[in-house]
Amino acid sequence: MDDQIITFIDGLKFNKQIDSLDDASIKQTIVMRLLFLLGWDIFNVDEVNSNYKAKNQPIDYSLRDKNSNKIFINVKKMGRELDKSQQLLLEYASKEGVEFTVFTNGLLWWFYLTLDKKNLEQKNFCSLDFLHQKADDIADQLTKFLAKTPVSNGEALGLAENILKTRHQKLIEETIPAAWTKMLSEPPDVLVDLLIETTEKICGYAAERDAVVKFLSEGLNRLQYLNSHATQPPLSPEPAKEAEPEKPAKPSKAPEPAKEPEPEKLAKPSKAPEPAKEPEPEKASKPEKAPEYTHAEQSLSSFTFKNKVYHVNSWNDMIAKLCKVLQTEYKKDIKSLLWHSIGDKYYFSKDVNELRFPEEIGSTGIFFQSNMAPNQAVKVAYSIVSFFGYSEDDFSVSSKNK
Repeated sequence: MDDQIITFIDGLKFNKQIDSLDDASIKQTIVMRLLFLLGWDIFNVDEVNSNYKAKNQPIDYSLRDKNSNKIFINVKKMGRELDKSQQLLLEYASKEGVEFTVFTNGLLWWFYLTLDKKNLEQKNFCSLDFLHQKADDIADQLTKFLAKTPVSNGEALGLAENILKTRHQKLIEETIPAAWTKMLSEPPDVLVDLLIETTEKICGYAAERDAVVKFLSEGLNRLQYLNSHATQPPLSPEPAKEAEPEKPAKPSKAPEPAKEPEPEKLAKPSKAPEPAKEPEPEKASKPEKAPEYTHAEQSLSSFTFKNKVYHVNSWNDMIAKLCKVLQTEYKKDIKSLLWHSIGDKYYFSKDVNELRFPEEIGSTGIFFQSNMAPNQAVKVAYSIVSFFGYSEDDFSVSSKNK
């Protein structure tokens, strides 16, 4: 079955007529064919009902098992965000106890766990892009979540629930530091009162409210300092330099007289160290290297890294190519990007279900979030360069007007 699905998806990638298909054609040439390959009896209305209505809202397809609606599928040309009619369909599906709701334009497939109580974006547990993802990866996801057998026996529902549970837990873990930072910057009365009360219990004296607020503010500064240095693990190998004290042992017979001038050198800069700090404002101006780009006006032609030009076809291609260059030409371990975040977002993962539109970097098994806007792609690229210890001067992009 998987081989037939893979062959079918590969055929769609090279079908130039796909963009011109209307909704009815998409249903006949893509959706019905996939449902058939996934084991559904498309000629049996008790399994695939194309005339079902929920609260007078027509449903393109209701996939049923044992007289129960399992999945609603809505087929229409769509953008990257859900419109009001799609949101309404999710509400109807939830009221009718439907497990999954799927939206597709034939090439994009969005899967939502209908019964989940979270907001719309957090209900989305799987997103497939037939043009940008590998056919075998797409076939694997379709077989897990849309094939008749796992839908009927509950395996698909269980897997979707586990995916969202893991994703939500990760989101919680990432948000706790931000929540704590907010509490320290704007301490609620209950936190201040609790600290005053606990202080008095320990020492017998009640702390002044202003002193407690100041203490929490200083704690915020310490937290921000630790966060700003948390992205510097490459410096950890330096403890190996402790071996350098062995060097004085070799010239121990006569280096000490030579060392006497060194204290003088330390004393001289102490009089005027401030001029050396003047270049720092120049570093603050480096964000100008990430210019603004728009889909409508400019497209990417190449990027330059370490004075070498690499031609690429798209902004997504730039991210993949940059990572491959770092891996193959500069021997960097791109797996470390799995723990690299930009702000509070992670753009790299080994699990395709953690990304809305995953794209693999070569055959590494590492995926990154594709379909980024040009500005976001440039920001991610500069962050990758900085993460591996290179200067922003080592990287630049070249664009051209469309």
